[in-house]
Amino acid sequence: MNSSIAKKAGLMGLLLMIVAGLWAVDVTITPPRLILTGVFDQLAAAGFTTDINTQMQELADDFETQIMEDETITKYSKQPDLATAFANAGSAAAQLGTLKSAQDFKLFSVALGTGMSFSVPEIDFFSELDSADFIEDEGDVYAGMAVHPFNLSAGLNLGFLVDGLRATVKFGYFSLAEGDMAEGMSFEALSIGAGVSYMLIKPKAIPLGIVRWRGVSVGSGIFYQRNTIDMEITPDESGYRSAALTFADLGYTTSNSVLDGYGYGPSTEIGTITTTPTVTGTIESSTVTIPLAVSTGVRLLYVLDLSVGAGCDIVFGSSEIALKATQEVDFEVSQAMQSSVTVEQPGSAELSNSTEESPQIFRPHLMVAAGLSMGPVRLEVPFAYYFDSDGNTYVFGLTLGVVW
Repeated sequence: MNSSIAKKAGLMGLLLMIVAGLWAVDVTITPPRLILTGVFDQLAAAGFTTDINTQMQELADDFETQIMEDETITKYSKQPDLATAFANAGSAAAQLGTLKSAQDFKLFSVALGTGMSFSVPEIDFFSELDSADFIEDEGDVYAGMAVHPFNLSAGLNLGFLVDGLRATVKFGYFSLAEGDMAEGMSFEALSIGAGVSYMLIKPKAIPLGIVRWRGVSVGSGIFYQRNTIDMEITPDESGYRSAALTFADLGYTTSNSVLDGYGYGPSTEIGTITTTPTVTGTIESSTVTIPLAVSTGVRLLYVLDLSVGAGCDIVFGSSEIALKATQEVDFEVSQAMQSSVTVEQPGSAELSNSTEESPQIFRPHLMVAAGLSMGPVRLEVPFAYYFDSDGNTYVFGLTLGVVW
């Protein structure tokens, strides 16, 4: 994989996580509790009642509405296309780490592989990714990814049971703690499964072995994968601010002797509710894939391998995009009221939401793998192309193996 694609893959992952963290349709705000002295003591002594708790709660309710009706948030209130894309990308990557060009091994095989998959809409997506505004502008978009950096597989020729029958098992796991990949971001990938293939038509070679046709194999199996990304996101670095609370909001719509004595009036600002939520977002795909495939291939000049195939995966599982956050809500006392208002206890803001979708059940695809053979050593680059209902999924990998 070249550095340009790798760079864009990283950008895509970050953009998708940030998008997932922008929406928050369930918002609950508890206002801060204030201690009132100074002018409010004088107002109370003069017979004026200051119902600030009620006013603060009304202000908090208005604040909730402001957040929930923010266009940059409501655009992302549900993400069904995004969730489906992550599920599809995850299932497509479940078989990474298995050799595609060694279906005719004599005894057994072992392989180590890495790779990733992308599910994207039917546009020039990689070109669009050059603009960081793309996903933000689109809202819910069919775009997902799965990464499986470390996969081991082993195959065994079961010809002693049924001629032409071979079995393969695989296991993959990789984990990055928070901060290893990016600040506030962690990642975990798990895959496990087993498959069988049957040589439907035996391999054939022309004299001198310059070209060897590998015959036709059919295969199936069952593969489970889970891909999880966690990230802390600050949706708006500048935070959210309510309208300023004034004496008029507390019922003092006209001046009185107490306010006049302090130089205050109905429009004098008491303070403002502020908060900058930090959202913990999670994207997790968990799928079970049953592949049905047919493949063939050739070896050229003893060292060049090319395999092609087609098939349809039957997929079950889900992908969930979830966020939750509890953030302190502060009351910023105006300069004029510093001697009369003290924040006894900050309030809180709770945000939560999630979208869960299933992958596409039937997923037709094409596969090609090109590689080199150096005695028992195989190095191959597999590629798969899935025909999705809402776009396409691409799978890239690199596999190193040994066959006997």
